[in-house]
Amino acid sequence: MSIEDIIKTDKNALTALLKKFVEKQQKLQIFDDYENKLAPMIEGYQEKIRSLDNSVKPIAEKLLNISNHSFYLLLTVQWKIYHVVRALIRSLEDSNPISIAIETRALLEHIALYVTVGSTVAKLEERLKDQSSEIKIIELLDYSDRILNRAYYGRSPKIAKSKDDASIHINDLLKNLSVELVRTQELYNFLCEYVHPNYGSNKLISSGIMAGGNLNISSDDFESEIKPIKAICSLLITYLMDDVVHMSSPLRLQMLLDRCFTKKAKFSNVFSVKNPEPDGNGKTKETAFYFSNARTKVKVFRQTFTHIMIILMIFIAQCHYTPAFPKLRLEKRKSFLV
Repeated sequence: MSIEDIIKTDKNALTALLKKFVEKQQKLQIFDDYENKLAPMIEGYQEKIRSLDNSVKPIAEKLLNISNHSFYLLLTVQWKIYHVVRALIRSLEDSNPISIAIETRALLEHIALYVTVGSTVAKLEERLKDQSSEIKIIELLDYSDRILNRAYYGRSPKIAKSKDDASIHINDLLKNLSVELVRTQELYNFLCEYVHPNYGSNKLISSGIMAGGNLNISSDDFESEIKPIKAICSLLITYLMDDVVHMSSPLRLQMLLDRCFTKKAKFSNVFSVKNPEPDGNGKTKETAFYFSNARTKVKVFRQTFTHIMIILMIFIAQCHYTPAFPKLRLEKRKSFLV
């Protein structure tokens, strides 16, 4: 399927979609006074961290910083996208093909950065599972922190003093986005043809034949060239509006932080994944499932859900037993843990 066939859209439909995003983004203005808005929560955590012994204090401090910085950075990128989208709306209404191409590519680049920030936190959460090595835990936390610092403070490699001071290369950003949005690199290359001062952008304001046809052509004449660009724009903004995973990644990291404040928390067990072992049998109200080994309220919910799913899967397997699909044994339930 060609890029032109990805999405069929018209100017009015795309403009309406972009305005919907702008309206949705404006709800995040509650975080504009970010430092004061989050101060009570941050100070509360800092007070709890000061009361910790030295065993998990370094972990808690780093987790708090990464959670706070990643949320701030995600909001920053969202607001940059907001202004790119507002510019896109004006360009569509003015039928400005050059601006539409430039701003659509900028939209793709910033969404790639947004995904990179969210996926950095998500990967950290995944890699910390069952990790008990103090050295490895600190390495994982420091690596994620460096990525976030580069995403915010990074400058051109030509003037950066080191790699840690350099911004993340666009190809690396696109690679992260391509995990979730197929053909990202191809879409980016296509947009570059219309942004750079070459034949692609020339076709947006001329007939496409040297010294032939008209210049400063009307919107009807360049519509065939601009239509696939608008299709890409529609694809990108739809993807962003449907996303909830990346924006919630700092919150999931905060749940790991809460583990540091549980009794007997230390490097060797703070990120351990425990099997769901209920105290009750779930047959009556008095003997309802209860997970005394769960360290947080969220963990109680997850262990309850996991245990019920294990029971359900065992039941289904036993009802549909065949030699090729043997009964699932309870002692193997660890493989089903999230």
